[in-house]
Amino acid sequence: SLADVAQIYGEHGFWKAQAGLYSVLDVLHSSVKISDGIFRVQDNRRKRKTDPLVTAAREFLQSNLAVKVSLQSLARHLNVSVSTLSHRYKRQMNEPPMKTHMRFRLEHAKNLLLKGHTLKFIADETGFSSPYHLSNMFKLAEGMSPRAFLARAEGRARQRTS
Repeated sequence: SLADVAQIYGEHGFWKAQAGLYSVLDVLHSSVKISDGIFRVQDNRRKRKTDPLVTAAREFLQSNLAVKVSLQSLARHLNVSVSTLSHRYKRQMNEPPMKTHMRFRLEHAKNLLLKGHTLKFIADETGFSSPYHLSNMFKLAEGMSPRAFLARAEGRARQRTS
């Protein structure tokens, strides 16, 4: 399992597990809702190859979690127009690049929460202007506050050890 990889290989394993988790999340994100609670996962083998522009954009977004990235600055970094970037990215990923960046930032925030860091530290590490801003965005995306997320995660960890 991904947790085993992280435990066996330490810090490097943690990042390998994160990469695996993002791969799973990408598959789930591309699924299509058939009815309540039933989704069909797309067969990615039949999809066209990933657009190199999209790959470069995702890599830039992932490596700039603590920096405020605008669509204009991302397009400028990639030497394309905002329109080209937006259209090609959305066609490939089914979401705008800034939504992906927010998702990456919040996933990183969750990991830092689970490691015991303060909201102030996490806000600084993930590019939010304040702990309050982080908390609001977290609650909007996750449907619960960072504190509730942490309490739920700790409760699950206690259940596994019992």
